[in-house]
Amino acid sequence: TMLDAYHWLNSQSLSIAAALFALLILVNIITLWQVRAYRRRVRVFESLFKDYCGPGIEDVLEEIRRLEHENRRQIHRLEERVESIEGRLPAMLSTLRVIRYKAFPEVGGDLSFSLALLSERGDGAVITGLHGREYSMVWAKPVQAFSSSYQLSEEEQAVLRMAQNRG
Repeated sequence: TMLDAYHWLNSQSLSIAAALFALLILVNIITLWQVRAYRRRVRVFESLFKDYCGPGIEDVLEEIRRLEHENRRQIHRLEERVESIEGRLPAMLSTLRVIRYKAFPEVGGDLSFSLALLSERGDGAVITGLHGREYSMVWAKPVQAFSSSYQLSEEEQAVLRMAQNRG
């Protein structure tokens, strides 16, 4: 009855008080943990700026933000330039192969040559120079996709194969 209700109320109050006490301890532990983490961050920040004698930290952080923004713009411009250059690379002359040979029996040494100047796609020219005792001749033949619409000599075909195989 009344006494039982009193004991029951006291036991409930005691349970509630114990729960509140445990919650208070937990809140204190979390607060202490956050304070320690904050102090660690402050120590790191102070160690980074211990010798700094310039304007306020806000100004420094604003300058860092401005520089970061400028860096992003420059990186974007560089990426665009690289993309443009990469787009042109396959058409640029990138392969040079040469074969030297003796074109005429009466001329000593390997003074004649066939030279392939080609892009990655195999577009460019084959330049051939024939050296004789009395004269020398040089001519060029256009090349597309590692072949020419002009008839090629054995040496010109060989230099094109070398260029195509990158050997």
